[in-house]
Amino acid sequence: MASIFTGDYKNDPAFEFGEFYFFYDKLNQQLEKKGVSDDKKISAAISNAESFFNKFTLAKNNLKKPNVNVKDTIANCKDLAKSISVPDEYTLISFLTKDKEARRLVEFGERLGGHCAMNKLSSSQIRNVFGEVKKLEMTLALKGEKDKDGKDIEIDALSVRKLMLLIPRLAYAAQRQGGTMNELRDALTMAIKHIKTVGDFNRFVQYFEAILAYHKAYGGK
Repeated sequence: MASIFTGDYKNDPAFEFGEFYFFYDKLNQQLEKKGVSDDKKISAAISNAESFFNKFTLAKNNLKKPNVNVKDTIANCKDLAKSISVPDEYTLISFLTKDKEARRLVEFGERLGGHCAMNKLSSSQIRNVFGEVKKLEMTLALKGEKDKDGKDIEIDALSVRKLMLLIPRLAYAAQRQGGTMNELRDALTMAIKHIKTVGDFNRFVQYFEAILAYHKAYGGK
């Protein structure tokens, strides 16, 4: 089946994950309905996400083509969620180092958390690493983000070492579990490598917290 969602959704400012999820969620609810044709199931799901399809009319038109079925469309949804889940390096550095980019931080936290939930990655698989990050946060919280001259405080060597040691743990988890854990590994590893100051670290924690919060919000267990 050809892709339903063509275009650069990852960088399109009109794309909102929550609006897209309304369609995906309704489609899953329709999946097991008996005696209802696939085109009617898809139409019902489209009606549940009008805001999304008012902005992305090409996707709506693709869904109305002959021989489009529910199972393949769900697979298309998961492919789209995967493709937008990990920020590019420029975007990640931007929201990791600048408070004014908080909207993008939350946006990509939502995308990755939602992607993890859609593919049934358990929160226990994420929280093992998050627990280590929170322990480190307790230590760095005492330092503050700025010195008396208003300059950014760099994280100390011991904290850098502890952060870097999370990278092989993420790699092992991804190798063991595969699937969505690969995107989580890619995003968190890239972020860890760019943490230089206490402020960077605090924004990294907020990004991680957003991932976990949205994972739960979108039905993750």
